[in-house]
Amino acid sequence: MSKHIAISPEEAADRLAIRELIEAYADCADRRDAKGQMALFTADTHFVVYMNAKDPKPLQELHSREALAPVFADLNQYDATTHFVGQSTIFTLNGDRATGEAYCLAHQVTVDGEKRRLMVASPSATLTLSQRSAAPGSLPSACSTSTGCSGAPSLNGDERVGHEKRRQRRVI
Repeated sequence: MSKHIAISPEEAADRLAIRELIEAYADCADRRDAKGQMALFTADTHFVVYMNAKDPKPLQELHSREALAPVFADLNQYDATTHFVGQSTIFTLNGDRATGEAYCLAHQVTVDGEKRRLMVASPSATLTLSQRSAAPGSLPSACSTSTGCSGAPSLNGDERVGHEKRRQRRVI
């Protein structure tokens, strides 16, 4: 159990911006907004996908924002998706950089005539975040620390959609 300590208003704002970023990622996924998802990442992002928790070797490793397009477009194969964002933990928060981890349950539905299939995945993401400026009034653009409302955080560095513990369940 953690000790509760006082935090500054700036740190509280940073933590809230990070959580909003994680939620924006899930919202873009459910709306099939691949461009919106991509905008949450820095141009030089490092995105690593693991599909087997027991295999330390990644299934896929991408090194740019543009390389994410087919990954996010892959959600179009489902008739509906809903990402329930669970706990998120911030490990470090220093100036304009942060690291953390987030979990969610992704429900993905396919419909084939009268048959419906539901796949439930339990992805986790290990995040390295950095601050970047954003246009006034834009959504908090990706995960990171922010200093007040002056900029939007962005996913950067090792964004591991990691050790994605996929559990599949079929429902008819």
